[in-house]
Amino acid sequence: MKTNALLIVTLVGALALPPSAPAQKAEEKKLEQVVVTASRYEEPTEKVPASVAVITSEDIQATTAQTVPDVLRDKAGIEVRDILGTGRTATVGINGWGGETAGSNTLLLVDGRRVNKIDLSGIDWTQIPLDRIERIEVVRGGGAAVLYGDNAAGGVVNIITKKGAPGVHFNVGGGLGSYETHREEAGISLGNDWVNLAVNGSYSNTDGYRQNNSFRNSFGGGTLSLNPSEWVGVDVSGGIKSDRYGLPGFLLQSQLDSGVSRRDSLFPDDDATTKEYYLQLTPYLDLKEGGTFRLGLLYDKSKVRSNYRGFFFTNDNTIDTYGVTPQYLRKDRFFGRQNTLTVGLDYYRYDLSQDAESFAAFFESTDDNKFRKESLGYYADDTLELFPDLLYFSLGYRRETVDYHFNSRHTDISSGTETRLTQGEDDDLTAFRAGLTLTYQPNSKVFVSYARSFRTGLVDEYFSVFTGVNTALQPQRSEHYEVGLQHAFAPWLTANILLFRVDTKDEIFYDPLTFSNTNYPRTRREGVELSLTAPVKEWLTLSGSYTHVNPELRRGDFESGNKIPGVATNMASGGINLRFLEYWRLDVRGRWMSEYYAISDWNNEGEKADSWTTVDTKLTFQWKEFEAFAGVNNLFNEKYSDYVIFSNFSQELAFYPSPERNFLVGLRYVY
Repeated sequence: MKTNALLIVTLVGALALPPSAPAQKAEEKKLEQVVVTASRYEEPTEKVPASVAVITSEDIQATTAQTVPDVLRDKAGIEVRDILGTGRTATVGINGWGGETAGSNTLLLVDGRRVNKIDLSGIDWTQIPLDRIERIEVVRGGGAAVLYGDNAAGGVVNIITKKGAPGVHFNVGGGLGSYETHREEAGISLGNDWVNLAVNGSYSNTDGYRQNNSFRNSFGGGTLSLNPSEWVGVDVSGGIKSDRYGLPGFLLQSQLDSGVSRRDSLFPDDDATTKEYYLQLTPYLDLKEGGTFRLGLLYDKSKVRSNYRGFFFTNDNTIDTYGVTPQYLRKDRFFGRQNTLTVGLDYYRYDLSQDAESFAAFFESTDDNKFRKESLGYYADDTLELFPDLLYFSLGYRRETVDYHFNSRHTDISSGTETRLTQGEDDDLTAFRAGLTLTYQPNSKVFVSYARSFRTGLVDEYFSVFTGVNTALQPQRSEHYEVGLQHAFAPWLTANILLFRVDTKDEIFYDPLTFSNTNYPRTRREGVELSLTAPVKEWLTLSGSYTHVNPELRRGDFESGNKIPGVATNMASGGINLRFLEYWRLDVRGRWMSEYYAISDWNNEGEKADSWTTVDTKLTFQWKEFEAFAGVNNLFNEKYSDYVIFSNFSQELAFYPSPERNFLVGLRYVY
């Protein structure tokens, strides 16, 4: 009831504010942001019935961020947990989808290409270097499931990479930092009126904060755009990436109490390697009033080898991904009103080959498994202008079929026995969204929306070498209710507020008491997100955000009203960007996270993970095409852990300690 009252007061108060003066309107209109993620075509954010954040390359360069999760930490409603402190295996949760399932409920796109894997290897957030990013779009809420299908219950993060531009341009840079960190990058772009090419490469290396915490990462990629006429063209993007990183593991509270250093590792020989390459081809035909056809063609191949020598186990996964995504967009008038219709089809096939070996003294075995997942989804999404430049109605629907096929062979070397299993599963799923957006002045809107989303199980959730196919596991289904406000008080002050509720049926989670992946009957996430952006002067910009989430279990094996573990109920951030003496820029950003029940503590019986506060700062000198910078992360040397789990075996907390104060300096030249 309090939430509803707050909503009414906020919206009425905002609508009662007088419109800005005409001169202000003109200036505000220049600042209009356009996104493609919310509708799969370019659309002003003020017409989208969703909470949207846009992060530009300039925003990224101003911070000390080294990875995309670092960039996202400052945004309202986004909860980042970095297990290794390097960004490689970080999880990003949106709208209360934190903890161990964050990576399964947040969809990552790169130029519209799905990055999420079909197994528990998670999202590789280091696949795209920051210097290659033009902007990052974040669309909160499950409405995006209509356009993108699986994994979008929390929202979508779409990384838009840099394209070539007319002329010749190049950049080169590098940096040094704590923990023997160094990074080198270079890129070139060139083009003319009908062809544009951009190519870049980077290499980074760090020993990491902890023992066995090293990370070596290399990437090379590029984009090519051919536009021989205004009617036809093709976009091509591709990349190749390889990495190697240590897996230092957790430290129990009892081990830390006994004198083990937070920088130590009890698994000094565990590590993993990745090799991945992808190619995406998107030809298009623009028929002007007849609409635009696009055909997305994708191939991706990834190989991941994990060595858990401390547990006498190795695992090799190879995933081949094929995608075909035709789409048709038409903008015309319907009874004299602007109307935009998007229809399309998404076909994906994933072939996973798994070779695993257990070499424990009394339990030697091998596993040779083949899995296939095929999904076919078709969708229609429409936005109709009810009143010119004022009121918009959006409606969308998606239907998707998913088929799994499992073929496994388990060999017990100790006994000489062999077990084979062949089985299949299939699901038929739907997503829906409806929204109403009132754009009552430039860069200002009020919206209300309702959506339904779904998530299917990952291969590791459906299948185990010990129990076979988990036929009891059901797809997860959620209902989303949102009311939001974006209001430009002045050209130098914009505020956003989002009230949301997510009711989920059959939420997929790992039950630590039964050691199985199962469904939780009912859960609820509801909360409020606030953010402010204030470019007060040409030389001063202030920003801030606050998020409150109430994540609850509604019914099931655990007590109703228990908090969903791994989700902080309160988060806040603030930033100051100051330009001075013509060439200098200072950026200071602070973050606070409240205490929370540790991951896996579904009974809410253990100690809560501590709250923490960190401050990062960066000083940049920029003269013409030359840039030099120095940064400090965790300025006040907070000793905290970004990722904390509850051990149901020893009934205590287990920590993945985060880096203490660390430094970074670098140079960059852009021509």
